[in-house]
Amino acid sequence: MEPAPQPQSVTTQAEFIVMLRRLRRWAGLSLRDLERRAVADGGSLPRATVSGVLNRTELPREEFVAAYVRACGGDADSVEIWLAARRRLAVACEPLPAPPTTTGRPIDPENATETSDDSSSPTSPAEDSADERERSRIPSQAQLPLTARPARRRRVLLIAGAATAAALTLGTLALWANTHDDSNRRSPSATGPRTTPSPSKSASSSPSSQTPSPQPLLEPGTYRMRTADGRCVVERREESEEVKAIGLFLTPCTTSPSDSVTLKETGNGTYRIIFPGRQHEARRCLGVHGASIQDGMAVVIGYCGTQELTEAEQFRLEKVNLHGGGFRLRPDHLRFLPKNQRPDLCLGAPEADHKEWAFVSQLQCFSDSPRQVFRFFK
Repeated sequence: MEPAPQPQSVTTQAEFIVMLRRLRRWAGLSLRDLERRAVADGGSLPRATVSGVLNRTELPREEFVAAYVRACGGDADSVEIWLAARRRLAVACEPLPAPPTTTGRPIDPENATETSDDSSSPTSPAEDSADERERSRIPSQAQLPLTARPARRRRVLLIAGAATAAALTLGTLALWANTHDDSNRRSPSATGPRTTPSPSKSASSSPSSQTPSPQPLLEPGTYRMRTADGRCVVERREESEEVKAIGLFLTPCTTSPSDSVTLKETGNGTYRIIFPGRQHEARRCLGVHGASIQDGMAVVIGYCGTQELTEAEQFRLEKVNLHGGGFRLRPDHLRFLPKNQRPDLCLGAPEADHKEWAFVSQLQCFSDSPRQVFRFFK
């Protein structure tokens, strides 16, 4: 038997992922075999997680690498070799510029600009524990600009704003009362009975009662999805000789009909896309693996609530008229980034992927791509 693949010679993250795939092929294991071996070893390697890692181009976590190598038959020395290669590549990765700091005023993430500053690294301990908890919700902390407003300062601003609004309201009411009393004293009819507006009229004139509730772009319910070029959206839960991966795929509808999915509204124009489970199985949601912000990251279907961020399992439906009309699916967790640094990503499959089963992932949005426009049918 030929020796196991070794990662010492790899120089990029993509090469590291390729070497992980070769290690699994060398071991002759399926995703289900890896999952069983990891459980027997006291670890965890869900098939959806493994498939997502092997279909992306960024480094997985050390815990994953260690469990994966052990499941492929590696001993303690082999695990350490793989971890050392991963650490070497992680150090070699060039981080994004450090964000500007602030000494008094909170930074507005919508208008944040890249300026030279002596701010500390995103990975150094923060002085404010509340700020650190806020930052911990942002995916890929080593790569994200920390321009989100600190929670404590935001609460102070909200309280100050509320107090100011209350003071203005009381001042307005007092001024109205004084003016009303003066006009009654000057008017001959002031001795007559005063009339009080009826509650129904007051309620009808309220601005909130005149503002209709926003209607969802698509009514929650059960649908089947297709792309604008007529491909069906299908989940594969088992590997085959033809397709060595599991996840979400686009395929000709003559090959397989679309899966039935449930859209659940989560507010502000976002939805969860829920896939049917087997008997006695918990709900499973579509999500972006690891709440990644990278172009080309795989989407996975796992148990709802297992993503690092809840928003990584929520998608914003953007109505478009391209290619006969439909919706783009934009990952909601990207909204944590400032607008001027937010990647323009949506779900779809590459146009150059002409295979019968095209893997769905998070890609750069293109107006000329019908595989990024989805339609929903009852």
